[in-house]
Amino acid sequence: MSELDTQKRKDFATKLIFGIGIIILVIKFFAWFVTGSSAIYSDALESIVNVITAVTAFIAIRISSQPADKDHPYGHGKVEYFSAAFEGILIILAGLFIVYEAVFAFIDGIQVQEISNGLILILITAFMNGLLGMYLIRTGKQMRSDTLIASGYHVYSDSITSFGVFIGLICVKLTGILWIDPVIALFVAVHIIFQGSKLLRNSLMRLMDSADDDALSLISTCLRKNRRDEWIAPHRLRAWRGGSQLFIDFHLIMPWYFSLRQTHDAEHDIKNRFSETMNEHVELIIHTEPCFPEACRYCRMKNCSYRSEAQEVDSIWSKDMLMSIPEMPKPNKDIL
Repeated sequence: MSELDTQKRKDFATKLIFGIGIIILVIKFFAWFVTGSSAIYSDALESIVNVITAVTAFIAIRISSQPADKDHPYGHGKVEYFSAAFEGILIILAGLFIVYEAVFAFIDGIQVQEISNGLILILITAFMNGLLGMYLIRTGKQMRSDTLIASGYHVYSDSITSFGVFIGLICVKLTGILWIDPVIALFVAVHIIFQGSKLLRNSLMRLMDSADDDALSLISTCLRKNRRDEWIAPHRLRAWRGGSQLFIDFHLIMPWYFSLRQTHDAEHDIKNRFSETMNEHVELIIHTEPCFPEACRYCRMKNCSYRSEAQEVDSIWSKDMLMSIPEMPKPNKDIL
């Protein structure tokens, strides 16, 4: 898929969030107006966040699609993490406001009416959000967009919240116990605050270039499957994301007599393997290092004129091993 097609799909997804968000917001506030339910009111407040974040998501995706330039040599992808963090903060604030409203409902008196009409409306919004959330999560993963993934999980969480409100209101209707309504609102608030905190934490970790464990696992698998004898010891592997771009760097010990062209070709070969395995563009930097006599017992090179001893150890390239310094005798001058 071309970058233009990818951008069009992202734009369509953000417009869909905004359009459906407005419709759901209107339905929920109408349901609250009809019933006076604190639980429905709390659910409607979260939908306001959905609409606001749809606008920020649209802006963030537009900015992230811009190519690297003089001031941003690694691209603009990290703006998506700012968008997701902003969404997390808004979700937490909405949750705290719901707590305030629920407590105020206990103090001021609980009034719930026309529950049947509210049940139908809330159930409709729950299904709409559920379908939208699954679409956004799937699209976000395909497009490598943290903004869409974050919005998808938030919208899907909103769907679960609405189902919880629906079940709670049925309990109120069947039992006539009105205090169940603000209690549901409090549970909704706790759920919202938890989801917002989780989203905020993940966004901040991405902004701090936290390691991408999924990518590291794929990289280690790819290196094992495509292993070459001349790749003596890859190590100090790192991988992180900047929006939709995946950055990888590691050190690689190769035969000391290899030409610059040979090491360059090896780098291109590895990069192509990574891109095929992960089905995305990879920014790769490999720091090649010359081998040394002490590394011969770990080397698979069969026809090496400079071998000082036979191979005795055949290392398994696990993720943990690739991320560390190889456990082999060091040369007189430490080059690792």
